[in-house]
Amino acid sequence: MTIGEKLRVKNYPLEVTYNEGTSTYLENEGGYWEIVERDEQGNIISYETSNGVIIDYEYKDGRTFFEAKRV
Repeated sequence: MTIGEKLRVKNYPLEVTYNEGTSTYLENEGGYWEIVERDEQGNIISYETSNGVIIDYEYKDGRTFFEAKRV
């Protein structure tokens, strides 16, 4: 997945790996996205929602930070 790519999947959850972190993308009705990152033990370490596209992400201090733009 590249920066700016629209987050559209028909079968979910879709597992995507960013910088040794695993993020799970789920599409709800209406195209509302939940972005959840979990650590190796399965604990949620970051959480953000967006109904747009990911335009940037940064990995620091063991966490992935997302920036999204509404479509």
